[in-house]
Amino acid sequence: MPVWKTGSGRDQPHILAWRLVATMALARKLAAWFWRVMVKGDDYVEQGLAHYDAQVLQSKQRALKRLAKELGRKLVPIVQPA
Repeated sequence: MPVWKTGSGRDQPHILAWRLVATMALARKLAAWFWRVMVKGDDYVEQGLAHYDAQVLQSKQRALKRLAKELGRKLVPIVQPA
């Protein structure tokens, strides 16, 4: 008779493999950043929340345009009354 495990499935092999892939990808990015800083002496520059918000807005606008094109629609801006 099989023993059924309950829980989040953290012990399943395919989940462990994907966690390893994600961990290795993060480690590679950190190592590349560290190497670039050590070799070129780049300084970390805080861009600020406004810069981040602008990037998020641009990303959402691109996604919306892509979706409208995919659905055969046209985006029309709404004119806000002053």
